[in-house]
Amino acid sequence: MRTIYSRTILAGAVLVAITTTAAAQDRTALLTSIEVRRLVASGQRDDDARLRDHFAALAEMYSAEAARHTTMARTLQANPNHALAVSPDAHQMRLAKLAATSAATVRELSVYYDLLASGITSPAPDNSAPFEAGAGAPAPNDRQIAELVASARTAADHRSLEEYFAELGSAYTNDARRHDRMALSYRLRTNDRTGTNAALALHCEWQAKRSRQLAGDAVAAATEQRQLARTG
Repeated sequence: MRTIYSRTILAGAVLVAITTTAAAQDRTALLTSIEVRRLVASGQRDDDARLRDHFAALAEMYSAEAARHTTMARTLQANPNHALAVSPDAHQMRLAKLAATSAATVRELSVYYDLLASGITSPAPDNSAPFEAGAGAPAPNDRQIAELVASARTAADHRSLEEYFAELGSAYTNDARRHDRMALSYRLRTNDRTGTNAALALHCEWQAKRSRQLAGDAVAAATEQRQLARTG
């Protein structure tokens, strides 16, 4: 494995831990976002069968999420003390509806890939593109990234990794900008005699610098994967 991969894999673990808790799980029917993209591009029946199982598992997750929001909404409805312009129970019901819609879509995708795995062609369900691009799937953890990098053989494999590293770079870049804004905000608070704001500004500046370094590593990894995809 090349040095750039090692740096980016370690860097990616930090962001993955923040963005999802599902990424820490071992391999199950639920695929990572990178794997979903790779298998969708594959077009092989065995891969279609894995996608079928993934979308079935994802449908169960969304259904459970819809049920949780519905329960929360009913609990809130029993409390008449709503002083907000938008009641919490209405918000929970909207979340429940969104989750239920997602569950229906990925359940249709599971049926679609079951047909493909059986050699039967069929049109893809409406609004399925985001899920085929990895929406809802857990982000890969550092071990899974290392495995995917080591096992990448085809142009499609490398393109999937390129997309992942490019998105990681964008996330770190956005994080750096956010910490730059926070640092400036603390620097402008000049009436703090305790030095707390100055210390917080230094911390935010350090975090912004670190995030820019990680963004650079991720962009370099994406560039290398793009080159590998071109050369095969």
